[in-house]
Amino acid sequence: MLWIAYEDLVRDSMNSIEKIAAFIGVDTRADPTLVGRVAEGCKFDNVKRRAQASLDGGARGDIDHLRKGEVGDWRNHFGEELFEEFEREIRRRFADDGVGVGMEYE
Repeated sequence: MLWIAYEDLVRDSMNSIEKIAAFIGVDTRADPTLVGRVAEGCKFDNVKRRAQASLDGGARGDIDHLRKGEVGDWRNHFGEELFEEFEREIRRRFADDGVGVGMEYE
């Protein structure tokens, strides 16, 4: 299992994309522009714009889950009680995998 936090994707997208590519067996050396193109395509504003264009073109669904794309914005949507419940559940579910160990929330 590969674990990459959203904060890491935002802070160091190029390195995160390299890790993902290696994990799925993609040799990024074959195309030196690949990682940069993926990083550009994955910028939050670009993802949101493409999602809206799909909806405008007739796709069904919504993009309400695409809020701001900002690190730490979850604090505006999680109260302390909900955060504590989330934290307990994540730690419980992933305790055996080592996922989330040392996880910091920005």
